[in-house]
Amino acid sequence: MKFLLQVLPLPLKPISCYYNTDLMVTTKWDEKRSRWYCRAVEHSNYPLKAVAVLTPLLKKCDSVIDFGAGCGALSIPIAGKLKRVTAIEPSIWMYRLLLKRLKKAGRKNIKAYNTGWKSHRLQGELHRKLKSHDMVICANLPENVVCNINFLRYITKISTKFIVYIQNAGEWNKFYYKDLYPMLFKKKYVYGGDYKKTCKFLHQHGISANIKIFNYFHDQPFEDFNDALDFWQHRLKIKLTSREGKILADFLKKKLIATRKRFSESRYESIPMGRADRSVGTTGRNNTLIAPFGLRKAVLIWWES
Repeated sequence: MKFLLQVLPLPLKPISCYYNTDLMVTTKWDEKRSRWYCRAVEHSNYPLKAVAVLTPLLKKCDSVIDFGAGCGALSIPIAGKLKRVTAIEPSIWMYRLLLKRLKKAGRKNIKAYNTGWKSHRLQGELHRKLKSHDMVICANLPENVVCNINFLRYITKISTKFIVYIQNAGEWNKFYYKDLYPMLFKKKYVYGGDYKKTCKFLHQHGISANIKIFNYFHDQPFEDFNDALDFWQHRLKIKLTSREGKILADFLKKKLIATRKRFSESRYESIPMGRADRSVGTTGRNNTLIAPFGLRKAVLIWWES
């Protein structure tokens, strides 16, 4: 997996968090994208659902290493169940959010590292000093990592009990692209990514993995309407014309919902308070704008190491 190498300012370094000062690693997860994703995680029931599915395996473990830990969606709740958790995150921006959330959660049994996978090993000194863990978790990692034979050999070496992949299962209308692409670009959006490719890769290397699909909600909250517009323009990765910008704005005014925050054990529930076209510029006290993406599916792929 190729990373863009870039020297960035060092983050704060709290106890039990390790930072590679010789090599700063960043990925597509820049500051804005990381902030939006972390906000979505904190409004989502994905961590709750994923950990619930993992619990039968976690009960047999004392330690977990989470590759691509992000802002701690899984590492932080799992740390409440186990003795030792190691979180590895290549993006400096995600790593900083992870440290903030670790401090807020008060977890003392998590060690976090800002490093990533490249070619055939972890970058930096961690590759040589990383100890074995009962479980290795790889949630939503790129296909060129999880289907990399060198990566597979490495995680097999450091796992003593279980290896777990978590990936999207089935198509979903990613950020409304199925609606937006025809309107903005006069073409159909082609959904990429299929966990079956991962299963095929594992089977080719003699691994017959167990599979369990679970449902979850992962809506995207925004501070205001301009924040939502910025999100889509950032995601689309192109500068929209004035005509395209108006099409996007009109579409989002019909899709976004002003809500009052509420979370239950079964799901994050949006309580409609009016569409975004009646809420532009303000969401009201204790309210927020939500892009409701509906029910999504993920798959737990696991096997004994």
